[in-house]
Amino acid sequence: MSKKVSFPESGTSPKKPSSLITEIYDPRAFIIKINTQEKPASQLKYEADKDCLKIIIDSERENFSPQDISFEYTPFGYDLIITLGIGNLKNLGDIFLKNRDFFQQIPIINIDIKPAITAENKNTINLINQGCASKSEIIYSLLKQLNSQLIDKDIANWLAFSPKKESDKIFNQAAKLIALKNFTTIKNNIFIEIPQGFLEEEVTKKTLFDLSHKISLNFFKIENIYLFLEKNKEFIVVIYVKNSNNLEKIKSWLNGTVYENCVFVKIKSPSIEEARKKIITLLNISW
Repeated sequence: MSKKVSFPESGTSPKKPSSLITEIYDPRAFIIKINTQEKPASQLKYEADKDCLKIIIDSERENFSPQDISFEYTPFGYDLIITLGIGNLKNLGDIFLKNRDFFQQIPIINIDIKPAITAENKNTINLINQGCASKSEIIYSLLKQLNSQLIDKDIANWLAFSPKKESDKIFNQAAKLIALKNFTTIKNNIFIEIPQGFLEEEVTKKTLFDLSHKISLNFFKIENIYLFLEKNKEFIVVIYVKNSNNLEKIKSWLNGTVYENCVFVKIKSPSIEEARKKIITLLNISW
């Protein structure tokens, strides 16, 4: 896990896992390779001194030179690396910096809620579950499918533990909204209706921005997220724009206001279908 993840101090619940290690220990055999294509070897022997090992190789023809010799190691003894929420392998700190070849050669599965890993290893797979709101939910879902007996008391405690309750609340709302499947996708745009009473807390621009941002993490091929919230016989439309270069353009077309990466606009309309048509017309986009 990332070095940015901190564990609770002793005495709090849950406690730091006792099996956690911070170093990779994987001894491999050292291989000495000698090019014998032009200088066939006739004899191989070794001598063990007190503080060194001498390897003696005779050639049938001319002597071997340093240019004929190369070195390597046997493969790592691991088949797979699983990372949890690693946006960048450098976030692993020294364990990555000291073992770059380890992470370059072994396939990686990164469990996360967004496809953000940047790895020197090209064999990286992001395991993302769009129906889950957090990494804990993804891990729980995965373990349950593999073998529910893997989820013991300690693991259950850790999966439920989170110091950021407000952030989790927004993640859960985003997951529930996606699970409703109350959305329409047109090319690289997605239109989502927020049902009446769905948002229990006071509706603010920050709340709607956070919600649209979390939803955008689940639809990485979608460029713009449109949230429709009916209020006082009109629709508040929140457009989360992934490409910030388009913010001012969309704001101008819709005569809206900008907050963070979102454009906010109000549309008077009897239904979400009509509101969606108005947005499409105002944006003058060929679908």
